[in-house]
Amino acid sequence: MARHESRKYFAEWLTRTLWEREISGGEIAKAVGVNDSAISRWKNGKATPGLDSVMKLAAFLEVDPIALGVTAGLMKEGEVGVKRLPLPEGIKAVSVAEEWIRRIPGITDEDRTSLLQTINERYPK
Repeated sequence: MARHESRKYFAEWLTRTLWEREISGGEIAKAVGVNDSAISRWKNGKATPGLDSVMKLAAFLEVDPIALGVTAGLMKEGEVGVKRLPLPEGIKAVSVAEEWIRRIPGITDEDRTSLLQTINERYPK
């Protein structure tokens, strides 16, 4: 997997994981020993954590550190024999998004249906 793709995947994985577990970027920053802007760069795909941060993050999130290293693009699946962590399904996030869409004032039923359909296509339950 190309470096850019690894960053993008890790960013999506981290964003979804924090959302699903209701963990703030600040909590992660404190646990890992980095500043909030580092977490923001990880979540935006502009950077990935180093090995030390991956180990601390894995301990905090209680995930396999090798799998997290693969997820972050620090190791290759084929070389370590461990697959990257799967993306959280985002069921909670989808439910929240659906509720917000239902509450948007001033849009047509057609637009509302289209938005809901887009969410459900991207994140099937």
